[in-house]
Amino acid sequence: RTTHSQFQAVGFVAGAGTTARLRNYSYIDRNLPIGSYVYQLKQIDTDGSFAYSTEIQTTLGAPREFALQPNYPNPFALQTMIRFQLPQPGATQLIVYDLLGREIKRLVDGHLEAGYHTYAWDARDNRGETAPNGVYFYKLTAHGFAATRKVILMR
Repeated sequence: RTTHSQFQAVGFVAGAGTTARLRNYSYIDRNLPIGSYVYQLKQIDTDGSFAYSTEIQTTLGAPREFALQPNYPNPFALQTMIRFQLPQPGATQLIVYDLLGREIKRLVDGHLEAGYHTYAWDARDNRGETAPNGVYFYKLTAHGFAATRKVILMR
């Protein structure tokens, strides 16, 4: 490429300043759809000068298996993130239930593409009232796969 304007910033990692010691830095670009990506680092010195690294291309393929990850944070006060992966596209449901098995919130109910997905469960309803403290369960169902995990709401 002849210009850096085709890139967009996806994150920032603070440096350690001027040092003679070797430093390793990392950044994880999460929740990307399946596809090919090109990255380029921009190093900014304390005096404002900067330099670009060479471009690095990587491909994110479809996951090989279904998985429902633990939510984060857990316990949570108002909102928690639920992550899962689908190796193939299709009808998918992600539903939150209370201890009695009553449906509390339907986060996903429809067709999703293969890949890595993240959804937020906000414990507030449409009127702004928060669900009661306690133990809840979220269940992922897709292509005959089903998994359930426990989540604790604690304000």
